[in-house]
Amino acid sequence: SDTGIIASNLIYDNTYAGIQSCSSNTKIYNNTLVDNAAIDLWVYDDARNESDKRGSDIGPDTANVDVANNILSGGNITTLKASRSDSNSTNTGPNTFFSGLDYNSYYRSGGSG
Repeated sequence: SDTGIIASNLIYDNTYAGIQSCSSNTKIYNNTLVDNAAIDLWVYDDARNESDKRGSDIGPDTANVDVANNILSGGNITTLKASRSDSNSTNTGPNTFFSGLDYNSYYRSGGSG
């Protein structure tokens, strides 16, 4: 998908991740994510590339993701994860995903830093 908005949700007690996004131009605003089993918010780039777009209107890379004003609490692995799921050198990596990552609150009671 492209140009999505995920906003003003209460997301809790999911068996893996609260929100998973691998899309361009996505806005993730004003959500509360609590006690999702592994990850509260996961932004990643999947295996799509220029030769395998899986639809002509879908961009192949995760980019221009804006994450703001969210509350993330819990998550046994992490509260926020950004990763590339494919080693394809043409795909984007976490250092290029975000256009903004501001005013979020993170809390995790256990685990390493």
